[in-house]
Amino acid sequence: MEVKKLLLVDDVELFLHLERTILKRKSFSISTAKSGNEALESVRKTKPDLILLDMFMPDINGDEVCRILKSDPETMDIPIIIVTMDSKLGSKERCIEAGCDGFIYKPINKNVLIATVEEHLGIRKRYFRRVPTKLQCDVSGKDIDVSAFIHNLSQTGAFIAMDIVPEIGEEQELEFTLPGADEPINTQAKVRWVGYIDEEGTLGAGVEFSAIEEGESALIRAFIDGLLSGPSR
Repeated sequence: MEVKKLLLVDDVELFLHLERTILKRKSFSISTAKSGNEALESVRKTKPDLILLDMFMPDINGDEVCRILKSDPETMDIPIIIVTMDSKLGSKERCIEAGCDGFIYKPINKNVLIATVEEHLGIRKRYFRRVPTKLQCDVSGKDIDVSAFIHNLSQTGAFIAMDIVPEIGEEQELEFTLPGADEPINTQAKVRWVGYIDEEGTLGAGVEFSAIEEGESALIRAFIDGLLSGPSR
């Protein structure tokens, strides 16, 4: 199996040490940089598979480093995850405009970090099948009350496309109706990662169902099985 190369960028050694400690258990090849300029130099030399990039640094901020890398054909396809203490909407918009692929917020949660990295490297283990779909979904929670669309659905979670994303770790209330069902599914879901799902730049949140009834879970399973098996002959 190919060893994935990660570049960790932060001007504070404590955060670099924490990220290294968490991620080295996954057998990644890890390099580090302590400034924006050092990061740009390292990326062009080593071509990492993913970059964890601090937002605020003394020379060049993370969003500007991201913008530079995403505008270069040689580096534009490398996933960039912004790591920041600032979860304000303005900072998110700056990162989104720069082309980042996702966010992680400090203080860093070990499980969130690993899940986000594996998700964007395409190596996250999936124990339940998921299917692409487009189901209208009402999402409500802290500071969010929107009508959105589920773009990927599994028995245990979904990717929900939305212009304003919730914070990682937040609980959301979801309501959506499966085709042919008489009643909507109502469940709580925890946000596991935020970022983009496709090359078109669809922004949203990956959520894990945290309180779903067995009957509703069975309906989702039957819906997924029906899509995967195709039309009956």
